[in-house]
Amino acid sequence: MTITVVLGAQWGDEGGGHNAGHLVHINGVSYSFHLLPSGLINPKCMNFIGSGVVFHVPSFFSELQELEDKGLLAVHDRILVSDRVNVLLDMHIAVDGLEERELGDGAIGTTKRGIGPCYQTSRARTGIKLTDVFHPELFEQKLRRLADGYQKRFGELFEYDIKEELARFDEYREKLKKYAVDGVSFMRSAQQSNMKIVVEGANVRFPLL
Repeated sequence: MTITVVLGAQWGDEGGGHNAGHLVHINGVSYSFHLLPSGLINPKCMNFIGSGVVFHVPSFFSELQELEDKGLLAVHDRILVSDRVNVLLDMHIAVDGLEERELGDGAIGTTKRGIGPCYQTSRARTGIKLTDVFHPELFEQKLRRLADGYQKRFGELFEYDIKEELARFDEYREKLKKYAVDGVSFMRSAQQSNMKIVVEGANVRFPLL
């Protein structure tokens, strides 16, 4: 078994969800990767998004469509997602902007894509995992709990339509089923099958973070 790790030696966006980005040029065609792994360019490569990434569902489907439009074949059949990824919601995007406003002159210059707030809920163990999406009652319960917390914190500044979010995920639920896997079992199987594994990241070495 061979495991090769590809990462940045200095500045980077490791694990940054769809905030990070790689631009790959192959045979005169440019492919842009943010959430998806660039291994999708190789038609023989099975790709996997691991548990540490924050997963924005609309970006996942739109990036797959962009790759298909540029001629990459069967991309929907060559990508799997750990059922333990934390789901990045529109709620996180709304909160990202509010937290920047809250910091005033000390604002960190976030891209306001919700990456930071999503990781906050992940570390606090209040976030929503992909596996939760497939249990509608649990998903709604956790979503409302998060929204209530932000509502108490930000008051009327917190503009978020929970009904719209729930409706979107009612549509996503069936579409996502084919991609979700137990990531630990998937990687163990790959190792036991002596498959070549490439780990793609964009690390930054401390203290440049």
